[in-house]
Amino acid sequence: MEDNKIEEILQQINNKLGFDIREYNSNDNLLEEAHERDDIPNPFDKLTLEELLFIRENNYFLSK
Repeated sequence: MEDNKIEEILQQINNKLGFDIREYNSNDNLLEEAHERDDIPNPFDKLTLEELLFIRENNYFLSK
């Protein structure tokens, strides 16, 4: 997949989530807070199946 297409899809995903997915795992406090509270909605519920599959298939590029 070409870089422009990847960036375009990432921008769509980030717009839906309201945060940059590449920084999601870097915020350990967010994960600890979610572990302690079960009433926090899952932000990934907003994504389509295609977007979720894109994240899974391009995980290497997202972790840069």
